[in-house]
Amino acid sequence: VTQHYSDIETDPYSGNDAKKSLLSKGYIKEEYLKNRGKILSLTKTATEELGVQQTTDRFGGGLHINLINNIASLLKELGHHCEIEKLVGDGKKTDIVVDSKYAVEVEMREFKHTNVHKNLGLDFDRVIIVCYRKEQLDNFKTKLENMALREDRRKNVTVIDYTSLCKKEKLTEIFGDVKK
Repeated sequence: VTQHYSDIETDPYSGNDAKKSLLSKGYIKEEYLKNRGKILSLTKTATEELGVQQTTDRFGGGLHINLINNIASLLKELGHHCEIEKLVGDGKKTDIVVDSKYAVEVEMREFKHTNVHKNLGLDFDRVIIVCYRKEQLDNFKTKLENMALREDRRKNVTVIDYTSLCKKEKLTEIFGDVKK
């Protein structure tokens, strides 16, 4: 908000006041991201009471986008080509497409079968489902095991937590190191 006021050449002091007001009324929330500082995102209250449209219909907003961008940046450092929020048909998007071979979906809340079926139907070599919190991992793996999915297709799906995936050795294990 402060930056926006500065961009439209209104003093940042007014922007800070507006931000504080929106925070106090519960219309926006601040989240602190490790090594990134804080981000602001709209709350459900803002979308319902003010009729504000979110820029994405995905849960997690700024945090979700940040996680996607972090993963893509790490993969690019290894020499991979990444397409973020790639439109894959029928109005559907995949969070990250890596080297046109891998589909990566970042899940903030729950495991979605539709993300597995959507991406396997596009003949990606692998589908990587990334859960935001490590505590979700067992639940996600159980849901994958219980999916009505042929075994030859199930073996092409990897479920991993965000923190583990972001380690260079894990990224190299799953995607390879193009620079070598």
